[in-house]
Amino acid sequence: MNLMSKTVILGAGVDSLSGIAMPLTSELIPQISDFVQTEIGKRIDEKLRLLLPRLRFSFESFVKRSIDKLADEFRREIDTITTNIEHELETNHSLSNPDRKMGELVNRLLRKIKYIQEGAEFDEETEDLIQEVLGRRIEDEAIIDIKKLSFTDTFKSILQYVLEQSVRNSTNPILRHVYKNLLDIEDLMVKYFIGFYTRKDSDIKTYVYISWMLWAFLKEKEKQVFNDETNHLPFYSQLQDDWNIITFNYTSFARQKVANSKYFHGSLFDYINMYNRTMMSFEENDYYNTDTFELFERIATPNIDFTESSKKIVVPAILPPLRIKPVLSSRFISTWYESAQQIIHSDKIIIAGYSFSNTDEHFNDILRGCRDKNIYIIDPNIDLLINNLHSIWSYRRDDFSLTSIQNKETLKAGSLSLIKASADEIILGNL
Repeated sequence: MNLMSKTVILGAGVDSLSGIAMPLTSELIPQISDFVQTEIGKRIDEKLRLLLPRLRFSFESFVKRSIDKLADEFRREIDTITTNIEHELETNHSLSNPDRKMGELVNRLLRKIKYIQEGAEFDEETEDLIQEVLGRRIEDEAIIDIKKLSFTDTFKSILQYVLEQSVRNSTNPILRHVYKNLLDIEDLMVKYFIGFYTRKDSDIKTYVYISWMLWAFLKEKEKQVFNDETNHLPFYSQLQDDWNIITFNYTSFARQKVANSKYFHGSLFDYINMYNRTMMSFEENDYYNTDTFELFERIATPNIDFTESSKKIVVPAILPPLRIKPVLSSRFISTWYESAQQIIHSDKIIIAGYSFSNTDEHFNDILRGCRDKNIYIIDPNIDLLINNLHSIWSYRRDDFSLTSIQNKETLKAGSLSLIKASADEIILGNL
């Protein structure tokens, strides 16, 4: 480990850059559902169903059920969706006219629901009058239980159309905001990972299925990037051997450039025996040169068995996004400790494509002690990101001053710099 060194931290935004185009978390479920219909997707799906008898889960049926369910539960995400769409309409000047019209329609409909919600709430003056007349405080917050109201068939049909379109067009600049908080593979993985604690076989089988289909999908997407000889990975090509690299991405792009990169939440390169918590890695040549189905079958077939007398389970080394992280293997403990030491002993920290989500509080806490270090955060949406930073470094929006780094708009507070740019637009070596 290099003392007084540079540490680069990579989030999902890096792998979603043009030229790599790995899907973000919120885009995975519909894309995996499509992947299952491909030749290799079908083969892996069929093999998993043979290994997981009486498995009832499928991505296609999950998406269909979710659309119907979301149409009824849509109201709980109204504030988030309207805020994100309004920001897109205001800042994205390249929106096509149909996309802009779609955004305006969605927001207009949601504002009407929000108006009903807010209009039904008791204000303080009304609460005081009720207490004076009845002689007691009320317990309800509104005169109408919004959750029990039914939408008209017209509204439901419009909403269902929007949801279906958003699932089919996961990268659409407007529609991506509609379901991103409603159809999340991380929530799905957490839901079924709990089966390992409750010892519920049906949940465990579903988790095994979801995790291996996710692995196969990402592995195939990664393979497409590597097979494109014109793709020089403009961001990853900047990484240097004497830098500390910590990544939250599962892809092998980081380790291809810097062999000892730390994979904080696991990688496609590793898999875990869930009974003895042993983490193993694919052979380098096998990982890059073997057909994805063959590589999967070689590991899964002899190591997945739900027969009571010989039960064994192997899953990809992908850490579920629980707030309290499970220790799937002692290698994760080593990785977390070594990553923390690298950050602590760095005099310069560059963070690209990382969202500072509260589900990553275990990592955010490491950063919390680095307030006085030179920290550069690269993100095209720093105006949205800044709200997540207050709980880490206690900087308020008013604490930042506007400046420029590499001709990019930058907000600076103390030694923290927020650079408004895509990660591949910045020369990392010059920071």
